[in-house]
Amino acid sequence: MTQIAVGRSYQALRELAALTSTQYQVLSALAEQLRPQSVQQLSEHLKMHPNTLREHLEVLCEKGQVKRSRQKNGGRGRPVWYYEPAVPASFEIVDNLATYRSSAVKKVLERRGIEIDILAAEFGREWAGELFAHEVLPTHAQIDPKAPESALELHLSKVRIFLSSLGFSARTTQSPQEMILLTCPVWGEEREVDTYQLNLYWAFLDEIMRVVTHGQIRASLVAVPKEGYSRLRLHGPELEPTASIQV
Repeated sequence: MTQIAVGRSYQALRELAALTSTQYQVLSALAEQLRPQSVQQLSEHLKMHPNTLREHLEVLCEKGQVKRSRQKNGGRGRPVWYYEPAVPASFEIVDNLATYRSSAVKKVLERRGIEIDILAAEFGREWAGELFAHEVLPTHAQIDPKAPESALELHLSKVRIFLSSLGFSARTTQSPQEMILLTCPVWGEEREVDTYQLNLYWAFLDEIMRVVTHGQIRASLVAVPKEGYSRLRLHGPELEPTASIQV
């Protein structure tokens, strides 16, 4: 059951990342409502033509992101379709759950006097191993180990999409070998960096990069407290991958 739940969770995250901006807007609007919405109600809220809205809702239903049910309005007319989200409309919910779970593990280890920062990296690599054991690695993220360096850089944009599909909200920078991760829960209270979480996510991401690039690209994670995000710096295996905090 656990493996099935994990698979469904990652599948939902991948499908969520693949939505168009309009589809995401519709899904987010539904998530803001306390009750299921009719096309008319949602059309008024979004200022979108009902026919256009129906098309997006049909696609979202097919993708499993939205579910619908017929309800009577009290009159003699035909029952009306009402829509509601079938999965969280934001990575933030999933992100928070992962953080709470990791924090709980950390507290248990601390109470038992175990050095948690050392174990965090080991947990992170095992976490990545579980992902690859239970999920089919997207072919667009695999890199030919014989490809020249220029070709590897071109593939990094596809790796960025892959990371976003896992919920990290990866964004490009001016450097082709650096990404900004808008969603990477390495923060403790008052936006201070939690070194346990930092080492956990660094090892997880480095292991992902190592696998999808056949060991040709490694990752260092830099938490940037002033900006509220993290930088993922990609480099060759000749450099030691690290986790650090930008002061």
